[in-house]
Amino acid sequence: SIIPEAVRPLLALNPLIPLIQAWQGVFVQGVWPVWSSLLPLLGLSLLLAILGLRLFRQRAGDLVDEL
Repeated sequence: SIIPEAVRPLLALNPLIPLIQAWQGVFVQGVWPVWSSLLPLLGLSLLLAILGLRLFRQRAGDLVDEL
């Protein structure tokens, strides 16, 4: 890997790393991703989508006033 050892622990904090590694595996190495490694990202995505939808519905009236 070209990433220095000192920086690797910081990459573990990035929630997109499993997705990027899955894409690299498919397109560079020709292997299917380990789907279980993508489950935390799926959970985070669903949580943020639900929170965003909830916030949008709460503020929808204010958005019309601002536009």
